Amino acid sequence: MARGTFFEVAKEAENLGNMDETQFYGSSYAEWFENEEDPASLEYLFSNFRSAGFETWSDEKGQYVIFSECGKMNYFAHKYERFKKLSEEADLRRFSTDYCWTHDLIDSITDKWSDAVLFEGTLYDMDEFVRAADIGEKYYFGNMVIAH
Repeated sequence: MARGTFFEVAKEAENLGNMDETQFYGSSYAEWFENEEDPASLEYLFSNFRSAGFETWSDEKGQYVIFSECGKMNYFAHKYERFKKLSEEADLRRFSTDYCWTHDLIDSITDKWSDAVLFEGTLYDMDEFVRAADIGEKYYFGNMVIAH
């Protein structure tokens, strides 16, 4: 079972094309890695981005996404509802002793075991990256690595 896909991302397309599976050997991100050549992986991600209201485009430099505040709110709406529900269930006993509940609460904020983005030399969970991405800027997508 795959953990997810790692996407190489840069604000300038010229900075892409450097990420490959060997960068992650010996890391704790997953058991093993393989370069992903299937464009369907990026299309699936871009389809999800479009569903949230982000703009996805391609030009002579490559494929990119432009994030918006409204799109970010749409992207996280289901996680926010899950977070609110779990928060309403909170009490000191549960907070202190219920590992599964605390794990679910944390996962409702950011999914640490799904897709990720390598941006400016740092690997971010997809949720962290989307939250931090500058609104209105182009983010180009390059190489992909599947983490298992």
